[in-house]
Amino acid sequence: MQEVAAVLVQANDAVMSVNAGVDDITASVNEQMRASQDISRNVESIASMAEANHSNVQGAVHAVSMMEYVAEELKKSVAHFKV
Repeated sequence: MQEVAAVLVQANDAVMSVNAGVDDITASVNEQMRASQDISRNVESIASMAEANHSNVQGAVHAVSMMEYVAEELKKSVAHFKV
């Protein structure tokens, strides 16, 4: 009877050890899931900033084009003046 009790104690210890391992794995998976969600949010934020930056660059390119046009028009306007 004592041998059976000892085997049952060992089996219980093994089950508890496995449960602890499963708990550790679950905690690790949850931590990785949170990290993945953070990374996903950060990637979305970077994409949004890149899109805004692209829009700003397009605006700057348009402004430069307008300035070039105005500069050409000014050159034409003052071309007939002599210094």
